[in-house]
Amino acid sequence: MVRRSWSWRGGLDGAKGGWRLVLPLVFAFGALPVPNVHGADRTLIGYFDTGKRTALEDFEEEGLDDEYTYRNYHLKYNDSPADNLEYEVSTFQKFRDYKDTNALDNRSSTYKGKAAYDLAGEKKQTRQVGLEVKHREKRFNDTPRNEFEQNSASSFFTKAAKDLYRLTVEGGMDAYRYEHAEEKDETTWIGRINGNRYFDGNRVNLTSSYSIARTEKERAFKKRTKQAWTGKGAYKFDNPMINKATLRANVGQRDTKEDDESDIDYDYRYWTVNGQTYHDIGENTDTTLEYEHFEKNYLFYNRDHRGYSIQNEWKRVFVKNEKARWWASVLVGHREAKFALISGNNLKRKPSS
Repeated sequence: MVRRSWSWRGGLDGAKGGWRLVLPLVFAFGALPVPNVHGADRTLIGYFDTGKRTALEDFEEEGLDDEYTYRNYHLKYNDSPADNLEYEVSTFQKFRDYKDTNALDNRSSTYKGKAAYDLAGEKKQTRQVGLEVKHREKRFNDTPRNEFEQNSASSFFTKAAKDLYRLTVEGGMDAYRYEHAEEKDETTWIGRINGNRYFDGNRVNLTSSYSIARTEKERAFKKRTKQAWTGKGAYKFDNPMINKATLRANVGQRDTKEDDESDIDYDYRYWTVNGQTYHDIGENTDTTLEYEHFEKNYLFYNRDHRGYSIQNEWKRVFVKNEKARWWASVLVGHREAKFALISGNNLKRKPSS
């Protein structure tokens, strides 16, 4: 099966000046401005957006064309009550109402908190310790068996030197609890390491990360240990035609319920290669070109697929000063996926956005 899709988006952002407007889709109804409280060391940002989409626009693996209406609410508060201390709390509320499939109607509520303390207290050196917590609930109207609560907590330590390197080590746990399907409960222990190395005055930036996760018990059709690796390189040019170029590769294993837009529960292996170039067209205009090749192979689900995507984003800044930044952007993209394991159902699509 082959799927092709085209998309575009636009938006304005004046969050620093006191409001934010989001128009993520062609079908968007609009957005509401939310006051932004900004003091010397604190910021409150919020937005609301709503519109219509199809499941195909979110993730190919579901193989659905169901149309749904969505509503998203987001609030985030940052504060730094002391020079070495900072914290952040946020909430994200998502609602989906499918047009023809009531069993998929759902809402997702996410709450996050993060606190960090810098032991070094120097501008050029960082030795930061911190804690992150997260609570997420997923509720379905007609399929309570798929409802779950997720609770996670992790601690981290970061050591960094300005324009030289940054190293973060993190460890924690992630627990899923199903009220109506206790056999799906699982607790996972996670370890992660991220490293950045800068060269030639930050002209060259090399990034690498590795993570490993292991669940406490075996589950049928599920992989107990999952690993993931990411490598990325970035280079800044002294060229009026191209400002920066990046190349990134990802490989590993994941669970579909970790993808926020997915409403299914299967393990898969993946790899992606992504390249981007950044171009300054003028003082207030820039454009980005991106190409990505991707592949997913499911362990116990007949949706293996691979494909590519190409997109081009143009951005124009209208106001930029110490108090505000107003900009508009337009994104045009093409995405194509081929389902190699599904025969007798070949399909080519060009859905509108």
